[in-house]
Amino acid sequence: MRRTVVAIDERECTGCGLCMLDCPTFALEVCDGCSRLADDRCCDGGGACIAACPHGAIALAEREARPFQPGRRRE
Repeated sequence: MRRTVVAIDERECTGCGLCMLDCPTFALEVCDGCSRLADDRCCDGGGACIAACPHGAIALAEREARPFQPGRRRE
């Protein structure tokens, strides 16, 4: 299914983790010095992480993703 989830520009991301701290659904993680969407089922597409990123590395994008599962935590 196509839906809106976060997309992280790895060229701009510094891996500071601020987005991860502001994500209300715990969908993000920092891995190898860059933030990433750990589980698309956790992303509600709300964009709280976008405002938290001081580098402008996060945007919303419509793409193939599994359905949002409220209450799910990243694996």
